[in-house]
Amino acid sequence: MFRFIVIFSLAFALISGDGLFSVLVAPESLEFKESIELESSHVGDVLLAALGHSVSSVSKWMGMYVVDPFKVAVNSLVVIVVQGVKDMVDTAERIKYDLKGTGAERSLNYMTRQLPNDSVTSINFTDHRRGRNQFHSLYGSSHISFKRNLKELLPHQYWSHRHFIDELDLLENAANNLDAILKPSHVVIFTISLSPLMRVARNGPINEAKILLGATIENMKNAIRRRNESVLMVQITRDQKDDSKNASKSNVPNPFEKITEDGDFPALINIVVWFSFTFALVLAIICYAIATMDPGRDSVLYRVTTLKEFTKKKI
Repeated sequence: MFRFIVIFSLAFALISGDGLFSVLVAPESLEFKESIELESSHVGDVLLAALGHSVSSVSKWMGMYVVDPFKVAVNSLVVIVVQGVKDMVDTAERIKYDLKGTGAERSLNYMTRQLPNDSVTSINFTDHRRGRNQFHSLYGSSHISFKRNLKELLPHQYWSHRHFIDELDLLENAANNLDAILKPSHVVIFTISLSPLMRVARNGPINEAKILLGATIENMKNAIRRRNESVLMVQITRDQKDDSKNASKSNVPNPFEKITEDGDFPALINIVVWFSFTFALVLAIICYAIATMDPGRDSVLYRVTTLKEFTKKKI
């Protein structure tokens, strides 16, 4: 019985994913339906298809349907990536899919590489200073700070709490100024991490952070609905316990990335082969010349050999 429990636990740990894929806002050209779990490595291809781009993977996932293929190309995409938690505060208006396996963020990176650089905007708050710089490069150096009634978070005492509140303010400002970056066929990715707040033993700070972040995302969702009907907004949550899995698989190639051959590889091989052949030929000629060379009676080699033979005869 104990062996069965252990095997079942290991199997569940292997198939458990790194979070949820939630659809917050969907354009009229797309329709999302409740379905089975989504492979994490397919996230990028699903979003590429939602933007009207071709995909390289083959999947039987039946969660998304294209209603109007002529309007898909003008869709914009907003992605909220939340690290450190498997799920956010639940709302009845969203459609959720369990992510199977790991690699959702690698799949997102693959998606952005398939798009023109000027059509992708990424603000990553996992590095607070870098995220602020990315935000200021888009919106300017000034932003509005919002007053919040905090009970568990202590921004005046902990740097992690202060950074999180500052990042919430930046997200609120982004929600109020989406026109500055969100254009047709444009992709905007916001990444925020709750992992620093998980280091505290109490659950109060992380629960309050999830509520505050959920309210900020809800404000952005409402702003998108008021602004445009051709915007797809999704949220990806990733549990902190999967960081070690992703780190151990960081060198695994992306299953959807095309294999590109290095054009210089054949030339380098030819150079190495011809150099080795020439070196071996020259070495063989030198050895043959030394072996067949007549040193003559005046050479040191002849005198040493003659002296050795004379000594042997004398003995």
